[in-house]
Amino acid sequence: MSIKNIIITVIMLGIAGYGGLKLYMWNKARHNVDLAFNGISSGLTKTSGLKIIADYKSISTSLFGPIGIKGISIKIPKLGEEVSMAEIKLLEGVLDFDVTKGRLPSKIHIVVNGFHMNVALYEKIFKNIEKNQGKHKIKKDQTALVYRLGYDEIVRRSNNLRKLGYRNINMDFEFNINIDTKSQEAVIYFRQNMKNYGDFNMKLNVVGMSDKIDNIVLGLKIKEARLEFVDKSFTNRLIKIYADEKRMALPEYRKKLIGVIKKDFTDKKLKLSDRSVSNILAFVKEPEKIIFTIYPFRPVAIESIKHYKVGDIPALLNIQAYLE
Repeated sequence: MSIKNIIITVIMLGIAGYGGLKLYMWNKARHNVDLAFNGISSGLTKTSGLKIIADYKSISTSLFGPIGIKGISIKIPKLGEEVSMAEIKLLEGVLDFDVTKGRLPSKIHIVVNGFHMNVALYEKIFKNIEKNQGKHKIKKDQTALVYRLGYDEIVRRSNNLRKLGYRNINMDFEFNINIDTKSQEAVIYFRQNMKNYGDFNMKLNVVGMSDKIDNIVLGLKIKEARLEFVDKSFTNRLIKIYADEKRMALPEYRKKLIGVIKKDFTDKKLKLSDRSVSNILAFVKEPEKIIFTIYPFRPVAIESIKHYKVGDIPALLNIQAYLE
């Protein structure tokens, strides 16, 4: 056989092998994605109390790149509604996750693009979730920091998207977690970009992170964290609701609100630095971008926070606020 024929044969075998490997990967990915979507349907049905069907149109795979799932739909037949996503990219770990084994993979990385849901459906889903929680007598944790601060009403109004003027939820988001099972340290990253609302980024470093699903929070300690929020009209929409109720112009109410916040921080004896307080008030005055950092002098157990006085928590976690 001539050298030329040998080279051609090697090339043809390489192409055939590559094609076969890609086909194998695609079939394996399709099988695992189907299992995952069945699990999503089952999990969401149990949580919401509504029958939910998750499906997709196509899958793309590569030898070294992510798995792409396109044309995702999450249908709710009873409500005649559906949630859609243009694409989900599974970069690491997700398809290796077997919930029946009760353990998380050491890496999970998911990117979702083109998430769409109308606000009417959002309202119906959460109404059913609350109904389902009531049926199982699941009560809100009154020891949660938001309740202890007395800010639960603000959170409730923040979740009322219709009142805030939103009719659709259009966003992209990303979730990435890396767990070192030996040291039990983990880095968690979350990003959410919502149209006409804002961009939220969170990076959280924790210790005491178990890969056992039942023990994830038990023993978890915050090592450091960084939270960023770039406002794209949300804060002004929320403040305007309160201004309208008081029948005050927005600038006039904003000025009053800054005074109320100052007094509230003083009354609650919140141990925040003067600079942080000044930055928070400046953000309320002109909502653009605000950053919160958490750098405790030693890792703080999440479960222990509820045992501290509310005013001491900013100092405990060494919370600082910055503008950019």
